[in-house]
Amino acid sequence: MEESAQWHGEEVVLKLIALASRTSTVCFLAAVWSIIAPLAFDRSVLSENLAGFWVVVSIGGAVLVLSMVRAMAPLDAPWLSVVTAVLGVASIVETLRSYSLADGLPIALSGVVVGSAIIAAAATSAAASYRALKITAG
Repeated sequence: MEESAQWHGEEVVLKLIALASRTSTVCFLAAVWSIIAPLAFDRSVLSENLAGFWVVVSIGGAVLVLSMVRAMAPLDAPWLSVVTAVLGVASIVETLRSYSLADGLPIALSGVVVGSAIIAAAATSAAASYRALKITAG
């Protein structure tokens, strides 16, 4: 009976690791979109607000790198997902600060949706990783 419980625990940990990795991949894809979206939606808004564009791109680049690391090694540094979630909040704030709803509604809406997706996926990844670490620790 004890062997069955141990197998069940290992199975749960493997599923949590897979969940953390997959949600980090979602963060990666959202970061790629956050970098590309302003260019895809409206280049004239970018030419008027180039400084705000580079801040959003740098936040997206940081999320991209952090989520790539988390997708490859979900249990090694679960705190990186917490940092990624904070960057998701920063992405929303910076997008709304840089692009007014009247000037760049598609860019602003995309920034809010992508930032929210980053926050949700990073929080899920962090929770799954910390839970897996707690189970493996005993």
